[in-house]
Amino acid sequence: MDQECPQLNLDLAWEPVRDASGAVVTFPLRRESRISQETYGKPVVYRWKVRRLSEAEPFRVYIGETDSLFRRIRNYRNAHPSQKQTYRIACQLRDDAANGAVVELEVLSFPIFFVNGEMIEPSALSDPNKRKLMENFALVVQDRINCEVSNISLKRFDRRIRQTEAAELA
Repeated sequence: MDQECPQLNLDLAWEPVRDASGAVVTFPLRRESRISQETYGKPVVYRWKVRRLSEAEPFRVYIGETDSLFRRIRNYRNAHPSQKQTYRIACQLRDDAANGAVVELEVLSFPIFFVNGEMIEPSALSDPNKRKLMENFALVVQDRINCEVSNISLKRFDRRIRQTEAAELA
C-alpha cells in the first residue's frame, strides 16, 4: 500500500531585532541599546546568530524561546551562573564577540498555518506548547551542515549521554 507523504513547506525567516535608534541589537548588549517593551515584551522564538566579519552566513546559532524577549535580553545582559543555560550561552557569545565575531539577535517570522485544524500563528506564541513547537521547528530546519547549533538539552538523560561520551574521549 503506497501512501503519499504530505509535505509541509513553511517559509521561516529570521528578522533582526532593532533597538530604539533602529540599530540591530548585538552582543555584548550595551546599556544604551534600548528596545521597546511594547514591541519585544511578547512571546517569540529568537536566535543569536554568530558570524565572522568576512562572512554573511552564521557559523553558529543558538535558538531559544521566551514569553518576553524584553525580559530575556535583560537576563543575557546580567547572566548569572545560577541560570545555567542563559549563562552558558552568554559566556559563549561574549567569547565569540571578543574574538571578532558579530553576534546579532533575531526573531522568527513565519506565515499562519494549520496542523490538524489547529492554527499556528505568531500571535499564538503565548501558548508555551506552540512556542516550543516553533522553536523545535526552527531547530530541525536549521542548516547544520554549514552552521553549528549551540543548543544542548539539559535533561538528566541527555546530560548522562554527554558525560559518557566525554569520558570515552578522555
